[in-house]
Amino acid sequence: MPSTWPPIVLVTVVEAATVLGALFLYLAPRPSRRVLDLLLGAAAGLMLSATVVSLLVPAMADPGRLGPFGLGAAVLVGAFAVRFVDRLIPHDLITRGPSGADVDVDALRRSTLLVSAMAIHNVPEGVALGIGVGADAAGSGLALAIGLAAQNLPEGFAVAVALFALGCRRRTAVALSTLTAVIEFAGGATGLGLAEIGSLLPGLLGVAAGAMLYVVIHEIVPQAHRNGNESLATTGLLAGFAVMFAVGVALA
Repeated sequence: MPSTWPPIVLVTVVEAATVLGALFLYLAPRPSRRVLDLLLGAAAGLMLSATVVSLLVPAMADPGRLGPFGLGAAVLVGAFAVRFVDRLIPHDLITRGPSGADVDVDALRRSTLLVSAMAIHNVPEGVALGIGVGADAAGSGLALAIGLAAQNLPEGFAVAVALFALGCRRRTAVALSTLTAVIEFAGGATGLGLAEIGSLLPGLLGVAAGAMLYVVIHEIVPQAHRNGNESLATTGLLAGFAVMFAVGVALA
């Protein structure tokens, strides 16, 4: 990756990695329920690890004026924000859609929560990327861009797989995963233009971590366990967490 590329190009390349990861969903054949639960568990592990490596660790390293308890409160704010969204969406219903086909509202609710959590996750991550490459596009910012691109590739695939397993069509899952990349790009562009936003980052990272933790624990893990494949899903979660954590440590 040339160090002479403009910061906005680096931000674009990082987000393109998410889209590329999501497109890998098209290469996978239609999986069985056991394989879906394994992949759903792996997606949960990847998301948990990304939450730790890209959100909690940077926030803990420099909590700023928030301090440790303020950072913990920010995590709770993020979790309860998604919980509030959850309460607004109907549960366990099947209705007749405009085309006459049945619509599983509960599957739609789970997908909405996942995309909402990813959006909350990606905004501060994008802002951090924008600030980093804007300050030093040839040094530490370039290293940050490479690291996030390597992380976003499996993360884009994980989100697409999770949405697919939660009931979305393949093209819808890829499109929604791509939408999370667009949201992160907007955060990156904001970070490039607002150098002073750095003081707000610890709180934003904490809120994002809480949102992601809520969705993974409350929705994705139970969904992976509901079909009698608990051990398989747990194995996938542990493997996904370990792989993403190893990638994060290697790129740190």
